[in-house]
Parts: sequence; structure tokens; C-alpha cells
Amino acid sequence: MWKLETVRRGMHVLKIDDNVAHINDWITRTAVPTSVFEATILPLFISLVWIFLYKKKSRINGSEFRKYMEITHGSLVGFFSDLHSMRERLSKGTFTFFFLLFAATVFGKQIPNVMLSKSIGLYNFTDVTFDIMFLFKNDSNCMYTSCAASQFKDNFALVLNPADIQNKLHNDSIHSTNWDLGNTNILYAVRAKTDVASCIARLGTATLCYPENEIASDNLGNKTNNLIHTGVYTSVYSSGNMRYVILESFPSSLSVSTTIVDRCDLSMNMLYISPNFSSDVVRMAKWLNNSGYYKDPWKASRHCQITLSCDVSWEWKKMRISGNTPDTTEILEVNFNNSVNELANLFYTTVRDRGRDVGEIIGRSLIDNISDKMFTIISKWRSDIRNKGSRYSFNFLDEYDIVLSQSLASSVQSMMNNVSVSVVKMVQREAVGLWVELAVVTSVIFLTSLTSLILLHICRRKNETIWLSLSLLDIKVISNTIFKEENDDGTFNEKTSWPFNLDNTSKLVTANGIEVTITK
Repeated sequence: MWKLETVRRGMHVLKIDDNVAHINDWITRTAVPTSVFEATILPLFISLVWIFLYKKKSRINGSEFRKYMEITHGSLVGFFSDLHSMRERLSKGTFTFFFLLFAATVFGKQIPNVMLSKSIGLYNFTDVTFDIMFLFKNDSNCMYTSCAASQFKDNFALVLNPADIQNKLHNDSIHSTNWDLGNTNILYAVRAKTDVASCIARLGTATLCYPENEIASDNLGNKTNNLIHTGVYTSVYSSGNMRYVILESFPSSLSVSTTIVDRCDLSMNMLYISPNFSSDVVRMAKWLNNSGYYKDPWKASRHCQITLSCDVSWEWKKMRISGNTPDTTEILEVNFNNSVNELANLFYTTVRDRGRDVGEIIGRSLIDNISDKMFTIISKWRSDIRNKGSRYSFNFLDEYDIVLSQSLASSVQSMMNNVSVSVVKMVQREAVGLWVELAVVTSVIFLTSLTSLILLHICRRKNETIWLSLSLLDIKVISNTIFKEENDDGTFNEKTSWPFNLDNTSKLVTANGIEVTITK
């Protein structure tokens, strides 16, 4: 249970109780030492005031002395209330003594309370716990669909990259990590890349009532040799704007077809989004652009159906997480059979929606998920073109690559294993603690005040001339009657007390020089 915690420089706290609810018990326990502390330091402070008065004031009259005694043994509040009526009869020294005594009383009562109340309290202590932390856990929401995957180097996507892992470890206050030698620290990175040179563009009527009114970049023939009226490939009788994506999967690649039915100048923007299209697509785009159909206000209102079909290749890697602390965590590549066929077999043996016969290698649920995200990309592209101009370039093929990579990476990982690590976690917990430095100072002050009172008591027993300085103890040794009594044998029975002094003669002299003669 005992544990020393360094809060800051000069402040070390010792945990004395794990249960926060026990703070009330500890507060009750501190009441006794606080009372003892106050009972020792308060008399010491008042004694210091009287000793200071005894040393610094050599002349004082009897009325003021009695007032000092009244202040010491009586009520400071009562004295303070009578100050107005007594202000003309009291000297400045009386007021000085009053404020010194008042300060000594306040300090003597408050210092023990303040110091002990701050010494014991609730503090945050760091507990070291050992645990298994899951960085990636497969569940029903993540199987064969796109989880949260992020980009890695070389455009590969992983469900967790080094920055994600480090942030998660830091957020959970992980001190150190111990990775298992099994597969609990294995990640799979996937990259999809659109083969722009394989893309085929098609232009046809929006209604598709006349299939012959279609032109394709892979079958141009001599159509682009001359500028012709493009009305046969456009339509003003569109039922509305349409956008859709078709995704097909094969063992070694994917096929993505994007169709846009919209105003011709918007739809044609699909052919300007990348400089790496095949020469046939570029030739078709130039031919349509030179026809100038979009320059005529009437022709510009026509709708075009543009379809762009491209092949997408994919590859994957096995990555291993390593590092003993969050800051040294890194992901390194592991050599294994990373052929595309092996990846296709993984999907085929795990995901059985319809089977390999119809080409849906990666599963219908994953295809639907990817298609939905690609449709979102098309909507964003169309919005940007409308707002920023038809010549604005928005390369949604690059966006497709990111979506495919992220979806495939998370799906592959979800079919393989959970990612977990043994960690040493630093947990902050509240507990009852003792401020060590303040507790030591409190003990020193308490012992010093106690020792000083004992020494003052010894001195009082040895020398009665300083009885007055101990008057606060109310030991009944001070008397307002000062006299010298002569015995029958001629000797004197002397009873003196400051501020009266007995000289070598039989005269009793006050501190202010007034001689007092006492006779029988």
C-alpha cells in the first residue's frame, strides 16, 4: 500500500490509504495531533511576545502592566471593543503589545490547522498494471467490409499505421509493450492501382434507345477524322441525371465501370481528369471537344452518357509490428507468399456469397460497401464541377484507388487475426496521501515548540524573574501586591516581581524610577 509519488520538485506524497472513502477517517485522526500541536505552539508564540516585551521595554507603569495581563488572560475581543474609551490612557506600547499578542494568537491557532489540513489529502498516484491491449479486434461490424483503414507508405493501406498505434498507446498511458512471437502483431497491407492505360470511354445517348448511336474509344475507326454533329450521341430527352458504379472482381484484378448521365460538358469532364489515358481515349476526347457542341446554348443543354471502364490491379504485404515503447513502435515488412492468387484464394475460402464461378471473388458485401463509397466520390466530383467549372480537374480514379485499398486492407485483416499486445500501463488513481515535506516541517515545528516550552518551564523553576514571561500559562505566580516584609530577626522576606526591582537598600523601586517605601 505504501508508495512514494513525486508530484513536482519539492513535493513528494506518500500513499497511506488506497480507499478514497477513508479520507473522513483520516481527517478525524488529524484532529488529535492538530489540538496537541495548537496546545504547544500557541503558548510558545505568546511567551515569545512577553519575552520580547521584557527585553525591549525597560520602563512600564503598573496600570499598563495590569492591562497586559488582562489582555493575556482575558478576551482580545473585549479589549478591542474598549480601545476607544481607553485610547487616551494607554501608550503606543500597549497597542503594539496588543497587535503582537493578536498575531501570536492567530498564528498559534491557524498554523497547525493549515499545515495538517494540507499535509493529508487526496492525491493522484501512478499504479502499474499489466494487461492485454487489443489494437484491432474483429467483430460483426468489421467482417469483410471496410473498417477504418489509413494510408501507409507507397500508397499501401493498413487498418493501423505506426502513427495510429503510437497515438493509441499514448492515449492509454502505456509505458512499455511486449509483442507476442505469434501472429498477434501481424498486419496486412493492400494496394489497389487503376491501370489508366486500360480505360475505355464510351459515349452514347442517355436513353440507350439506339445502341448504334454509341462511340467507344476502343472502336473509333475513322469517326474522329472529321468534325461531325454530335447530336446523334446526345439527347435532350433525358429523364434526369444518373450516376452509378459497377465493380467486378476477378482472381488477379478488379474492373470498375463508372457511368455519368448529365449535362454534356459535365459528363465530358471525366475524360480530362488524368493525363495518362490511352491514346484512343485522348483522341476521342479531343474530337468531342473540337466539335464545339457545348459552345451553343441550345446544344449545351443536351445530356450525354459517358461510361469509363478501367482495370484495377492489386497487391498485398504482410507487416509485423515491433517496438518496446510507444515511441519506438514501427511496422516492418515480412517475406511470405504474397501472390495475387494467394490473396484471391483467401477471399474465396473465407467469403462464400455466390462463389468463384461468377467472378465475385472478394464477396458481395464487400463489393456493395466499396460501390457505395465510390458513388459518394462521384457525387462530390459532380458537385465540384458544377460549382467550380466544367474544366476543373477532379481525379476520382485516384479516389477509387484509395477506397479500394482501404476496403481491401481492412477486409483482409478482419479475416486473419486480432492484433493485440501485452502492455505495462501507467494508471492514475486517486488515493489518500501524506505530503512528506510538509509533514516533516510540521513535526519539526511541533517538536521545537514542545522543547521550547519544556526549557521555559525549567528556567521558570530556576529563575523567578521571568515568571511574567510565562504568565500565559496561568500558573498563579503573578500578584498585583508587591511588598517587602521585615522579619523579627532583622532580615527581609523578599517577594518581588517585574517591573518592580529591589535595590541593595531596603527600597523598592519601580521600573520607571518611583521609589516605594513599605513600612509595617
